[in-house]
Amino acid sequence: MQVQAASPATAASSPVAPSAPPPPRAALSPCPRRRELLLLSASLPLPLPLLAPAAASARGLFRMPPPRLANRYFLVRAGESVYEGQGVVRTNPVSKTSVDSGLSPAGLRQAARAALELQRLGACEDDCWIWPSITQRAYQAAEIIAAANEINRSISPDIKPPPISDGTPNESVADVFVRVTQLMSILETQYSGDTVVIVSPDSDNLSILQAGLIGLDLRRHSSLFFQPGEVRPVDPASIPEYKQPASTVFKCTNPPSCK
Repeated sequence: MQVQAASPATAASSPVAPSAPPPPRAALSPCPRRRELLLLSASLPLPLPLLAPAAASARGLFRMPPPRLANRYFLVRAGESVYEGQGVVRTNPVSKTSVDSGLSPAGLRQAARAALELQRLGACEDDCWIWPSITQRAYQAAEIIAAANEINRSISPDIKPPPISDGTPNESVADVFVRVTQLMSILETQYSGDTVVIVSPDSDNLSILQAGLIGLDLRRHSSLFFQPGEVRPVDPASIPEYKQPASTVFKCTNPPSCK
């Protein structure tokens, strides 16, 4: 029997029955192996990276007076220089680094007493750092202190006063305060739990530093004067008692006539 294909006209004219929709498919259930893995993963604890991290502790920006110190500090004034023994005042920082600005015989003895005082205070029993200022007598005093206390670690100072035309720094108390604050910021940032011995050639650097550390008015820093070769730990209990001048104590009982 021969089958003939329908012509296009016949195909177009003959109605075509709509195809029936496919039967709904049954919901696929996960295989038993996959179900076991899902249940196992739900029962495991969260991995460590997903847990909330502990808050990190940071010291933050150093400021005066500090709420606390990370290190223990001893302030030492170097002994008398040769020029001081002669009654000559040299302010140019270049001359302070020359050999002629070293310790006098009296200054050598004062530096030796400072080294023994640090021994008595137990400053370097567990090792310590020594920070000498950039002057000849401060370095000489630091060498004596280091030899007596077996200190083999030194911090090189790189904070220098701002120079002007004649080489002599024209610094106010506020300028010195900025420098010593920068020094403490470096020491408190780079060291922790250590002992640092700071050796300065004169009293002003140390008295301004100590005034800042204890929150004393900088106008009163001279009341913390350091004698040549004096050793002082950074301890509020070691600060001498401040005596008010008579002008702040006197009260006029019969103004404007006050006698």
